[in-house]
Amino acid sequence: MTSIYNCWRDQLTNRHPQVRNVTGRSANRNVILKTCVTSGLVLGTVLLAQMISAYRFVSNDLVQREAQRETNRKIVAVEQMARVLGAQDSEQLSEIVNEAVRESPPQIAWLRILQLDGTPVAAFGAPAEKLYSPSRMQQAVESHEILSKIVNTSAGRVLVTARPFHPELGPYRGAVNGQGRQSPPQPRAIEIAVYLDSVAAPFGPLRVRVLTGSLAALALVIAMIVIGLRFGPYLRGKQLQQQANVARAVQLDLMPPMESIPEDLDFAGACIPAWQVGGDFYDLFAGNDGRIGLILTDVAGKGLPAALLSSLIQGALRATSWTADALPQAGAAEQLNDFLCQRSAPERFASMICCSYEPRTSTLRYVNAGHLPPILVRREQDGSFSIQRLEDGGPVLGLLPGAFYIQGEVPVGPGDLLVMFSDGITEAENTGGQDFGEGRLLAAICNNWDAAARELCDAVLGDLRSFLGGLDPQDDQTLMIIRPRPSLHELAIDDFLAVAGSQHFRPRSHNVGLSIAARAMRTFFIVGLTGMLALWMTGIAMAQENAPPPPGPNQARPSIHGPRSIDQELDHLTRDLELTLNQRKQIRPLLEEHHDKIRALFDKNPDISRQDLGPRIHAISDETHHQIEALLNRHQKQLAKAMQERMHAGEESRRPGPSQDSR
Repeated sequence: MTSIYNCWRDQLTNRHPQVRNVTGRSANRNVILKTCVTSGLVLGTVLLAQMISAYRFVSNDLVQREAQRETNRKIVAVEQMARVLGAQDSEQLSEIVNEAVRESPPQIAWLRILQLDGTPVAAFGAPAEKLYSPSRMQQAVESHEILSKIVNTSAGRVLVTARPFHPELGPYRGAVNGQGRQSPPQPRAIEIAVYLDSVAAPFGPLRVRVLTGSLAALALVIAMIVIGLRFGPYLRGKQLQQQANVARAVQLDLMPPMESIPEDLDFAGACIPAWQVGGDFYDLFAGNDGRIGLILTDVAGKGLPAALLSSLIQGALRATSWTADALPQAGAAEQLNDFLCQRSAPERFASMICCSYEPRTSTLRYVNAGHLPPILVRREQDGSFSIQRLEDGGPVLGLLPGAFYIQGEVPVGPGDLLVMFSDGITEAENTGGQDFGEGRLLAAICNNWDAAARELCDAVLGDLRSFLGGLDPQDDQTLMIIRPRPSLHELAIDDFLAVAGSQHFRPRSHNVGLSIAARAMRTFFIVGLTGMLALWMTGIAMAQENAPPPPGPNQARPSIHGPRSIDQELDHLTRDLELTLNQRKQIRPLLEEHHDKIRALFDKNPDISRQDLGPRIHAISDETHHQIEALLNRHQKQLAKAMQERMHAGEESRRPGPSQDSR
């Protein structure tokens, strides 16, 4: 088994070059992709860290610095106003505080001038809790320290700043004399709280950009992580896709090639899968006894599972001998059904139509296993079309163990058209939800009736594509067009009926018509043959009379074929008697034997007189005449029998039946 598998793998590799070096290319791509994923993950992590640091710097440091500058400006403004007005008491300071708040009310949460023990001298608002202890405030005033902290309030985060309040001094300088820095007579402190959001508006666009960069870096990191985790399944999916493409090529190779189509059929087929591979499959092959097998299967589902089951069915049918006899088709279907019931899941059933066509008798035997009935289309003499559906058979395969199948039989003559199709053709829906339907299929066939099978198949598929309006097929679409070609016997019958004008004077009774046709053909052949033989013998006699004396032993003997050669005689007989190719081939050996007998007569009797030569030549000619007449009589009987069978088959096809209707 290992050697068989290796041989099959080597053949598949040589036949499909895209299978080669898949492993090596996948390994190289694996290394490159892993390197790119790792680099992207590192870069994304570094970028994310930088964006987070930048956002924190903007949101915290820059906003706090701006809030600190704003509080310093407010404190300096209050001190300058108090110094200008010389305000020292609580009432004057309260007016100054209220005026400072009115200048920018959305920014200031509270503004207070405090004693060192925390008692407010002038205030606008107050914190929910005490922020600094008296000792801490005393220490800050003595050291000229500026206290600052972030406090969360119900209205938002605020920056609270506390520093010594010296209205009699400049904001950044003190009155200096020889004794050093002078302190106010009553040390006080000023406390102000500014909302951070009120000073963060100028940094809004910058914060948005930094936040966007942070999100982009985060998305890059997540994408690299997802790619790294999904890389294995992704690579496996690509390999499966490549294998599916190869499987599609293999499935197409299993379809019957055009050079294998028997000459008895004008055939065309098409299989369009909804995915790379499909569950629809058709096959056509010739048996050893001249019968032709036709198969169309439609497995439930799509893709690789359906394709495997359809290939299994094709192999099972090819392995059986159901085309070798007219009887075992139903038994083969029952065996295949039991096999699929044992080996496949219940949801993996299949419909099938298998046919065996016998060109010699123009008979089609079939078994329909739950498939859409194929349509047999005939064109009547009045130009109308009649159809017959092939419905005999049984249920689908692989669903009901022990199911019973019956075999149907129908005559299919030259000119009739057999159409086999899957539900992907008739049930194809367009954008409006309408099905293509059997009616449009028959309309396409009737409109292109005189076209060849391939042109007819292309016309149907073209109408289907136009109907779908560019939509991809939702189900596998399979179509087979089969039209039997007339045999040599049927062509000879058609030629004879055309010469005799059978369409104008054919009697009502088939027996009377056959007798008249037989007598006409017999008279036609015998009279013509007798005249040709008389002319031929006259030419031989004339040649003998004008012949030179018998040659000596060392002289070449002249030709005794008469005024015409065998090919000329056959051409003359073919033109006068309208011989078929088969008749010409059978008469030629008789003429060659006749010439050989005459030559042997001269070789054995070189000195024979003309009186003795004439009767012997006439005897040989009479014998040849009887042989040719017997050959033509046998051929005439075969033609009459074939014509009677054809007339009977035509009458049966025009007779209404339970499985035939007209459109």
